[in-house]
Amino acid sequence: MSKFALIFLLTYVGGLVAALLIDGAWGFYIYQLVYFLNPANRWWAADIPGFRYSYFLVLTLLLAFLLQHQKLKNNHLMDPPQTKWLILILLMFWACLLVAVDPVYHKIATFEVLKLLIMLCIGYKMVDTPKKLDYSLWSYLIGAAYIGLEARRVGRDAYGRVEGIGTVTTDDANGVAAMLAPTVAILMFYAWRGSMYTRLFVLILGVYTVNGIVLINSRGSFLGVVVSGGYFIWSMLTSKFQQANQKSAAIFIIVGSLSGGLYLTDDSFWERMNTLQDVSEEGGGASGSSRTKMWLSTFDIMEDYPFGVGAAGFQKVSPEYVPQEMFFGGQKQKAVHSMWFQSLAELGWPGPLLLWTLLFSCFRLTRKTKAHLLSVNNAHNYFQVVALESALMGFVVAGTFIDEFRSEVFYWLILFTACAGNIFLFKPLREQKTIKQ
Repeated sequence: MSKFALIFLLTYVGGLVAALLIDGAWGFYIYQLVYFLNPANRWWAADIPGFRYSYFLVLTLLLAFLLQHQKLKNNHLMDPPQTKWLILILLMFWACLLVAVDPVYHKIATFEVLKLLIMLCIGYKMVDTPKKLDYSLWSYLIGAAYIGLEARRVGRDAYGRVEGIGTVTTDDANGVAAMLAPTVAILMFYAWRGSMYTRLFVLILGVYTVNGIVLINSRGSFLGVVVSGGYFIWSMLTSKFQQANQKSAAIFIIVGSLSGGLYLTDDSFWERMNTLQDVSEEGGGASGSSRTKMWLSTFDIMEDYPFGVGAAGFQKVSPEYVPQEMFFGGQKQKAVHSMWFQSLAELGWPGPLLLWTLLFSCFRLTRKTKAHLLSVNNAHNYFQVVALESALMGFVVAGTFIDEFRSEVFYWLILFTACAGNIFLFKPLREQKTIKQ
């Protein structure tokens, strides 16, 4: 048995035991790790028992929740405004079963959304202290760094991409890269606010994660990194919270990030990023013009299917609506390549509106949470919330160019903003009311 397989098994079993005997949140941390480790499809899979690790982990989480529900009852699911929009999105998926052009696939996708929503509810209930939020974020960062390690091991293929390193739910290179992009702002936060040992650990994780982003060569992910990291640095420089050496730390992070990024990037990466400027008609699958044409074809679909075409429906009807010159290399179907237009195609006109209101509710909650943290002079958690905002922004930017409307990590980021609101806003306000009474 390889050392990696042994470490995985010990971590997995230890997490299950800790979830049942200590705190259910440990099960959620392991759930996050398993999602990225994807043990059934790794090189070390032959060294571990053939076992449905994610399935059994979810059952353990549900059991832990039932056993510990009394101490979790003060975490009210309807407090975060995101909850109602998530429920409405789920109901829209159920409603679109009536019009989906691929009802079998849409039914599968609907049940996946339902399971994801259940996991978000459990995560919200269990991740209810600052330390637990830290642990959950670290689980995400470690999982992302592991993807970077796998990208380094596999290397680029003949097309300059890295394939076959996906998570439990996706094997798409662009989708995987979109999951890595938001970690940059969170890494910056811990590099700034952490101890010396934390900073060293952040450096190690950051190298593997950024190297993974570079190797995968996703333009959307690159833009997500720029926006995510840029917003966090801008917040450090301009925030009302200004502490000793804060601006100096921001400049140091800028220099360090740029130096590390330039060291890890290569000609292949910059050649692909340069295609972001390509708006020509001859750009083929690489040009901005081609992607825009696929987006605009969604409106043509809506004329015939105003209530949407369901999950993977765009791909199914794309030969009828996407210009034929867009199909190359023997392609028979095309994806829309945008979470916004994906939501429009899958759920009809309500789709983008629900997505917009969901995101608006997240940022409105983080704004209120930051205002409360500012009022109690809690700089550390204030900037942690800024990092979560930055991470969500980064994913949305990356997802604007990729079909990530149903991405699991996208909803993790929404969960993190809800957990931060519960920990730093809802619970303190309830405690203040109790004291006054």
